[in-house]
Amino acid sequence: MADDIRSYALSGLADAIQDSLNSDCTPEEIVDCFITTVKKNLQYHRVCAKHSKQVLDLFYKIDRSSKVVNLNADALHDKKNWVDYTELPDQLSDEELLKRGYKMKVEDGCIVWTKNKTKK
Repeated sequence: MADDIRSYALSGLADAIQDSLNSDCTPEEIVDCFITTVKKNLQYHRVCAKHSKQVLDLFYKIDRSSKVVNLNADALHDKKNWVDYTELPDQLSDEELLKRGYKMKVEDGCIVWTKNKTKK
């Protein structure tokens, strides 16, 4: 049965490609159509995944309203604010790290050292 659905979908795709090649569409328009369609499908599934996560959060009574997380790499615009973890020598004491301008936070039970490099 799955092969029938697959062959039907691919057959429909082949027909659509054939129609577009035999029309007045340019090759660029055909490629753009493929790219746009795949991007729309990707965005649709991202929204579905986001909504599914929100529903699970409601079931498990998880409140994420105060924790904003952006998984897009382009969200971190100012590289000066990036923490350079290579600056944290293992042998320094907590007091020495504090003297050097690092701040200690506890996140999910783990100690995290951060340093804001932005000059005011």
